[in-house]
Amino acid sequence: MHFIIVSGSLGVDRHSIIRGLMRSLRSDGSRRVAVISSQHGEPCMDDSFISDNGVLARDMKGGCVSCSLKTDLVSIMREIHLQGRPEFVIFEPSGTTDPGKVKDALDDAVDLDVHKVTFILVLDACTFEKTWSMFQRPLRNHMREADLVLVYGWEDISDEDRHRFMGRLVSLGLQGEVVPVTDGHVNGSALWTELL
Repeated sequence: MHFIIVSGSLGVDRHSIIRGLMRSLRSDGSRRVAVISSQHGEPCMDDSFISDNGVLARDMKGGCVSCSLKTDLVSIMREIHLQGRPEFVIFEPSGTTDPGKVKDALDDAVDLDVHKVTFILVLDACTFEKTWSMFQRPLRNHMREADLVLVYGWEDISDEDRHRFMGRLVSLGLQGEVVPVTDGHVNGSALWTELL
C-alpha cells in the first residue's frame, strides 16, 4: 500500500488537496482509497463526499498523532487493511506531528505491507513567516521530510518575496519539489502526476 501524508500549518487548505487527490485516485473506480484524519474540528470530508467517492474513512479521536502514534494509527491502519485492503491511504495528521515518527511507526508495523510513503506539505506563501515564528520545530521537521511542498498564495507575492520564500525553505533543509497551487489545483508536478 502507498501511504500519503498530507500535512500543513493551521489555516492552510489541506482539505481541497486531499479531496482532489482522492477524486483523481478514484477517477477510474478501480483503486481502493482510505483516509485517516487526526485533525481537531471538522473532518476533511463530509459523509456524502465519502459515500459518493467510495472511500474508507476513519478519524483518530486524539487529534495529536504524536501522543498515540504507535497504538491508534497502527490499529486504524490494520482495521482499514482488513476492511478494504486499500492501495492508497491518505493521512492528515495535526500540523505539529513529526512526519519522521509517522514513518517510523509504519516501518515497525511490517504486517501492513506499506511499500511507499510520500509526504506532502501544504504551505501558504503569504502567511509563512508568521507560521514560522510560531511553529519553528515542526516546520523544520516537515521541510526535511517533505517529498512535495504545495504552496498557496504563490501568485499573491512579488518575485522578490518568492525568491526570499524559496531561500527560507532551502535554509530549513527542504529536499522536495515545490509546486504552486491555484484554486486547489496542483499543476506541473512530476511527483503529483506519479502519485496519480
